[in-house]
Amino acid sequence: MKTLRFFIVTLLLLLAFVTYTNSNADPTDHDETLLYIKGVTSDINRMGFSFTIDIEEDPHLSDTVIVRIPASHVFKFSQVKKGDSVRVGYDGVMMESYPVQITATTFEVIDQ
Repeated sequence: MKTLRFFIVTLLLLLAFVTYTNSNADPTDHDETLLYIKGVTSDINRMGFSFTIDIEEDPHLSDTVIVRIPASHVFKFSQVKKGDSVRVGYDGVMMESYPVQITATTFEVIDQ
């Protein structure tokens, strides 16, 4: 009986530890493959931290995409100007609207 009680308590402590460890994980720290799109910025919304790009070579997307910028990339976003060529990485999630809306996981200015 003591062995069973010890086993159950140990199992519950291990489960609590694993749950606590996973709840503190960085949500941006993952190995998922990102999807990338390239385009030219055509409209920049500084207040909404977003910009619109005209797609260069992706027949699966509409002609324009609204790219939302997370707070962690605001400084980099401040350097984007209208007409810049950009490469945007995102996790594949799109809002089904026109134009399509995505949230950037990464982005870089290719040509200014």
